[in-house]
Amino acid sequence: MNPSPCHGSTSLPSTLLRDSKRSRTVTVLSLSRDGEGDTETRQGKGERSENLISIMKKYKQKLGKKGEALAEEYLKRKGFLILKRNYRYGHKEIDLIGKEGNTIVFVEVKAGRSKSYGAPHQWVNLKKQKNLIEAAYDFIQKENVTDCDFRFDVLAISYEQGGEIIDHIKNAFMVT
Repeated sequence: MNPSPCHGSTSLPSTLLRDSKRSRTVTVLSLSRDGEGDTETRQGKGERSENLISIMKKYKQKLGKKGEALAEEYLKRKGFLILKRNYRYGHKEIDLIGKEGNTIVFVEVKAGRSKSYGAPHQWVNLKKQKNLIEAAYDFIQKENVTDCDFRFDVLAISYEQGGEIIDHIKNAFMVT
């Protein structure tokens, strides 16, 4: 006697189905039947979105770390002494703090592949500038820095066609 197709374990390829009860598309990852009843593993749009967001966040972090390492190397070649990396003041962060001559330089590194949102240096908006200034004040106070000039630079790194383009913007914004 041949076993019925409804008994035993059956794997089906991933398929998009319309879930009429919830009015959303789901992906069937696996479907099996055993003697105890049907089991179905499904992944809805919300779960896929969370997974995609997590993957994109990790990718952006990796890209950012790569950009910061490249920026540090670039600044050292230009004669900067790197004083701090990823300096934190609460939730605020300065990517690099360096010294060029008698000037303490607070550097924000922006790295990106897509120009959909503008060039990387344009991502340093007013809110980010205020956060950098607050963190810089904290650094100056904690390190008791005196007799130095200060400035804020942006190092924009664009990854294009297998290479990097580094745009160093000195005095990217001023403290008033």
